[in-house]
Amino acid sequence: MSRLHVLRQRAGALLAPPTDSVGVLPLTEAMAVEKPPPAVSQPLAGTYVGNGRVLVYLETGGRLYVSADDLTLVPELLKTGIYDVPFTRFLHRTLTPNSTFVDVGANVGLFTIIGGYLAWTGRVIAYEPAPALLGLLRDNVAANWLNDRVRLRPVAVGRGPGRAVFGFPVTMHMLGGIDLTPASFAALYPGVEVLETEVEVVCLDDELADAGHVDLVKIDVEGGEAEVLRGMRGLLANRRVSRVSLEVRRDAFDRNRAGAGWDDLADELRHLSEMGGDFAVPDEAGQLVPVVLDEVLEVALYSNLVVTLPT
Repeated sequence: MSRLHVLRQRAGALLAPPTDSVGVLPLTEAMAVEKPPPAVSQPLAGTYVGNGRVLVYLETGGRLYVSADDLTLVPELLKTGIYDVPFTRFLHRTLTPNSTFVDVGANVGLFTIIGGYLAWTGRVIAYEPAPALLGLLRDNVAANWLNDRVRLRPVAVGRGPGRAVFGFPVTMHMLGGIDLTPASFAALYPGVEVLETEVEVVCLDDELADAGHVDLVKIDVEGGEAEVLRGMRGLLANRRVSRVSLEVRRDAFDRNRAGAGWDDLADELRHLSEMGGDFAVPDEAGQLVPVVLDEVLEVALYSNLVVTLPT
């Protein structure tokens, strides 16, 4: 068995959703079962409310408007009222009432809303450049009465100020990003329309210059993580950020950037390691399980890598 196979198995144990107590039958046993078990009827966590929107009642509290056309976030949310259990539980363990939480790649605001409820005397700064998502994000903040603590920034985040083209898959809303082109996306998801829009780009060193200490920066930008990290090196050097959470998945770079930029992300993570950062991934209870950076880069399949920095 190869080392990479062992590492992927280890990562899978942390990242895969939990199975039930029965488990999965071997194929030979499954074929011997004459009848499937009866379906268990469970109420959905949301309902269609018109105008292409679904209203979901979150398991953690609060409500969320999502697009009925989305095939990525909506199915799981509608079934369970929660998405990405490990990271959700991690937020509950990490954010305190007076925390400052920065959500880069906020999408429709799922984690922005959770952060707003947890940091109820603190603040949340949410960045989302996709025009198709901004209306939902604004409405979700308002519907949860969080305007007093949540600041929305309708811009992309990168290494420095400028302009860029943002690609938005119309039925796969969680997979949009800078440098995503219809051609690159069609190679993996044929037939999915991608809308391209020019957006403003900012960097966190400028944006958060007067923000004081930041407890957590969450980065989910589908292959643009290295650019965000490069644009916040000043904050990191001044020890103004306690933790950074980011997606470390090679497939996001293959999908959005034809593989380009992966080496840049590896360099940024090594830079965090040289600064004394500790690497971990949240388990199903939201507790951090330490990991080694070399293994992270070899497996390249982590939805949530948490870097705890010296402050």
